[in-house]
Amino acid sequence: MTINNRLGHHFASVSGNGAAPFDLSIPYLHNNKYGGITQLDACNGLLLYCAFKKKMESWDDFGFLVCNPATGRWLELPGAWSCRSSRMVEKVLPFRSKCVFVGGMMYLIGSLMGFNNKYVLMVVDMEGKVWKIIPLPYGQRSATIGVSQGCLHYIVDSTVSVNDSNEILVSGITLWCLKDRDSKELVLKRSANINELMSMIGEKYMVAEIHPDCDTIFLMSSGGDTLVAYDMQHQKVHCILNLEKGITKPKRFLPYVPLFSESLPDADGQ
Repeated sequence: MTINNRLGHHFASVSGNGAAPFDLSIPYLHNNKYGGITQLDACNGLLLYCAFKKKMESWDDFGFLVCNPATGRWLELPGAWSCRSSRMVEKVLPFRSKCVFVGGMMYLIGSLMGFNNKYVLMVVDMEGKVWKIIPLPYGQRSATIGVSQGCLHYIVDSTVSVNDSNEILVSGITLWCLKDRDSKELVLKRSANINELMSMIGEKYMVAEIHPDCDTIFLMSSGGDTLVAYDMQHQKVHCILNLEKGITKPKRFLPYVPLFSESLPDADGQ
């Protein structure tokens, strides 16, 4: 898992081996053409970077790079872009920069215009022909989405509900799943009691990411210095990782699983 903060990129292993599987500085992307690069996202073993020249004078002075750090291959995305729009954009306001691509569809959390605290998933295919929205349960800005076991997952921490006696109930973390691209609603998969979870972790937390292969979620402490792996199926804390000392609080976590196949066939790299 790579960790973004204002001082650069860092790595926290969740497999027990603390060493990063690649050089986090990505030296082969630093050439005379660009003055610097910024990591934007990670997906299926590939990393996306924004590269910019030392002196920015126009939009032509920056570009996007896709890199497979496991093989050292990379390519620069072409500058030609096509626009796809829909009337749905007028109804939904995206409020998170993170998007998830799975099953040929892109998912983004947003809120419905004119409705307070009405959150939805905005869904669009890569051709821009299929647009739809899916209502989100317990929608809130602290929720996040991710891909696990080949399906889109939606994680909400500090879920709040009201019972028949008008008592406010705080249940902790809930994990929801969208089983396929044709599903019209998310299905509740796991839940965790907030009191039991807090007794195991010992401090406040926020959801960072979900494991790509199982119902384990990663929680970051409120201080930003520890990463907790919590198995929701067995309701156990497997490990607590101390993040690198001296770094500022991470802005975001990007899950990374090495991809050793020969991807990026037209790459400019080696």
